[in-house]
Amino acid sequence: MSDNPNAFKHAFNAASVQTLADRVAAVHPAFDRAAFHGELTNLESLELKDRVRAIAAALHRGLALPFPEAARVLVAARVDSGFSAWPLVTYIGRYGLEHFEESMAALQALTERFSGEFDVRPFLIREPKRAFAVLQRWTQDPSEHVRRLASEGSRPRLPWGDRLQALIADPRPTLPLLEALKDDPSAYVRKSVGNHLNDIAKDHPDVVLSLAERWLGERESRLGIVKLALRSLVKAGDARALAVMGHGTAEGLRVEDFSVPERVTIGESVEIRFSVWNDGALPVSAQVDYRVHYVGPKGVRAPKVFKLKAVQLAAGQGVPICKRHAFKHVSIRRLFPGVHRIDVQVNGKVLAGGGVTLAQHPEEHVADVILPAKKDGENTHDRPVFIDVEPVDRPIDG
Repeated sequence: MSDNPNAFKHAFNAASVQTLADRVAAVHPAFDRAAFHGELTNLESLELKDRVRAIAAALHRGLALPFPEAARVLVAARVDSGFSAWPLVTYIGRYGLEHFEESMAALQALTERFSGEFDVRPFLIREPKRAFAVLQRWTQDPSEHVRRLASEGSRPRLPWGDRLQALIADPRPTLPLLEALKDDPSAYVRKSVGNHLNDIAKDHPDVVLSLAERWLGERESRLGIVKLALRSLVKAGDARALAVMGHGTAEGLRVEDFSVPERVTIGESVEIRFSVWNDGALPVSAQVDYRVHYVGPKGVRAPKVFKLKAVQLAAGQGVPICKRHAFKHVSIRRLFPGVHRIDVQVNGKVLAGGGVTLAQHPEEHVADVILPAKKDGENTHDRPVFIDVEPVDRPIDG
């Protein structure tokens, strides 16, 4: 596959390595630049995380200091926030396991520049009791970055991070952290809490559902966290999760006038058109989503559910919806020709659907596809585009 010039890995290059060496040497003049650069002669051949690990190893070689002293140098170095600071955080997780107190203090300081969520995890695995005591203190830290680290760093299924198998099996050690952060003034922190609970819901749905019911019962302002926490369960059509979010069953609901193009080329978009009607005698809240059954290299994959919107329908009312969906390569998914089925799901039940034949672009070869870089926290599909009108009345028997 061709190299993507916009890939995140290119943030770590000869120029950024030189800048990092300058910043470290400004604090520690004995820093061995030759040894540091000697470890990085093959940097351009490495992928993102391998580049980060290589730079951390090169720092270890160039510093040649006992860990507590090395950690103090890295914290003091005037390295910019963002990707530039990632190797410093990785250094702590890789070389500081024998120095718990110094490592946790360094992670607390460095997470202001780049999140320590990946590199606090080895300490949670090795010394969970001590580590969770520190994370509990961090929930009261003045910095939103540190408070977020308490939640994000202990997520059982953190993307890009090592899975915490003990917490996948039993999430109870993290619940006090989430309780302490559920009303945090920072949306940045609250989003992490919701994502953390969504992780837990994949293995312990009843734990998260009970917590969501209690949190919403105590304070309606927690609805944003609960939406994040239950999003996977709602997409899966879990009846209890739908009820928590104010939606009922699909009884009395139907989808009409479903249409998608018969054929589209990779890189183009399709318009998914349909209307949702309430044939029941009572008003209903309908969570409308759609599912795409992507064709993989070995056949059809499991469907991917995309959020659309919640609509309120009185008895006998309907609403037309149009969604434009782009069939384009993204960082986590390469597309393949074939018939891709698209379904409309309302309150967890598939009510309509059809197939779209996806054709290879005539100038594109699969081996030459460049996948775009995925931004942190970014959804890789296009955002929902609606042609919305007010619900319209129609006789129930019509």
